[in-house]
Amino acid sequence: MTPPTALSSPLGAVARAACVHADATQDGFDAVRLCSQDALEATFAPQVGMTCCSLRHGGAELLGERFGLAAYASGGITMGMSLMHPWANRLSTWGYTACGATVRLPVSPLLHTDRFGLPLNGVQACGHAWVLENTGAGPESAWLEATLPFDSDPRQLELFPFPHRLHLRVEVTGSCLRIATVIEATGSVPVPACFAYRLYVRREQPGGDATMVLPARRRVVTDER
Repeated sequence: MTPPTALSSPLGAVARAACVHADATQDGFDAVRLCSQDALEATFAPQVGMTCCSLRHGGAELLGERFGLAAYASGGITMGMSLMHPWANRLSTWGYTACGATVRLPVSPLLHTDRFGLPLNGVQACGHAWVLENTGAGPESAWLEATLPFDSDPRQLELFPFPHRLHLRVEVTGSCLRIATVIEATGSVPVPACFAYRLYVRREQPGGDATMVLPARRRVVTDER
């Protein structure tokens, strides 16, 4: 899957070699920063759900950082480009039925709620749940590969009892950011997973010329919540 993350802005940046900084930090959290030869920099925070917490082109920030990584880690206040998994947005109740299994959700520090008290944005992957598998850079691009071993954490399986692993590959090339997301079932049961990226983009861009490409999508009817 390639989510709506292709942004470009002709800021007159000077070309340079692509590189990766695996020891970066952002708001006090460990981070990985990918840099393209066209001065596009994407920063991801493995300790906070692999959130893309910064996307800069020519030094200008393109994402809305809102209240920062600390607020997302502690209270689930999304920012930047936040991955929601294994369900996107909110559930209608504190329970669900999928693939023949009925799950009653307990109160858990891995669940955040909206103003109606409903579980929101999936199960939070906190701490060191994400495993950084590989990083690298070539002449024109830089990339990272990471895995969330959902099947190895009993706290997560209590909330979503469908063993699986989530694989992420991120690559920056020129002025484009591409994200590939793959769900791998690791148990004997199907995985009814849903995921999405909540994206905040700054309305005012330097030069006033930015493009965002969105995939084909469907209209979903919701209730008052």
